[in-house]
Amino acid sequence: MADSGPLSALFLAHVPSSEGASAYATDLEAQLAALVDAAHRSSDVFQVPTADLLRFIALRFDPACPIAQLRADDLYHLCAYVLGVPAAAAIVEARYFGPVKGALRRIRASPDLTQDVLQALRCRLLLDRSHDPEHKHYSGAGSLTSWLCVWAVREAGHRRDRRDREELFDEHALADLPQRDEDQELAYLKHLYREHFKAAFQEALMTLSPRERNVLRYNVLKGLNIAEIGAIYQVHRATVARWIAHARELLLQSTRERLTQRLHAADHELDSILRLIESQMDVSLRRCLDDDA
Repeated sequence: MADSGPLSALFLAHVPSSEGASAYATDLEAQLAALVDAAHRSSDVFQVPTADLLRFIALRFDPACPIAQLRADDLYHLCAYVLGVPAAAAIVEARYFGPVKGALRRIRASPDLTQDVLQALRCRLLLDRSHDPEHKHYSGAGSLTSWLCVWAVREAGHRRDRRDREELFDEHALADLPQRDEDQELAYLKHLYREHFKAAFQEALMTLSPRERNVLRYNVLKGLNIAEIGAIYQVHRATVARWIAHARELLLQSTRERLTQRLHAADHELDSILRLIESQMDVSLRRCLDDDA
């Protein structure tokens, strides 16, 4: 059973009755106190009453994400923005919508499309669980900036589809940003985390044993099949297949661990990045193994 202190009572008063207090941590009061304290310390320009902040968080909270992992500063700024706190609008527009505009410029969005997407995004920020049963609102799990940029890029793609692509991507934009929704998200994440991914992947590759790196080099860089590699090591082809599969699994796991340490990204973003790593592993391996040769 969750705590029943003052902060917990304010918070639980706004969670769905179907979940109840049992859905939350037993040390809820302490976690909420830490969250509220971090939130208030994130701005010396404006203040949001604690009761309003807890109501705001409760109406957007996903129990699957631990309270300790919530982005207190992002939630605090967004809460102030939604409540119309003086000075909050200018800060949020500069701090969060600035990167969104940059993301839209990178996909060659027209000025009219940019303004339409930004307006739709401002409206979406007003949503909470009571108006958004599909839980597509921002819950505080992960970077608000990243969440806004991914949503904006997706929305721009949808609107372009509806307008029969009145303003086509040029060749370079099409190469950088595929048209499927998932690819749009992965393209944005690839741009955002490119340097982190490159460093994490190279570090992960160096954790493999010499044999593991070599069998990947033979397979990916040299184009040898498992029978040819088996002849080099004088082992059965099935053994080589296991070596390659194990090396790839270790590389993915190690890369993800290093990215998790480097980034403050939500789980769904890390999952998207992992899909990106898997989809482009051979490309990355060719580059890294060729450099290492």
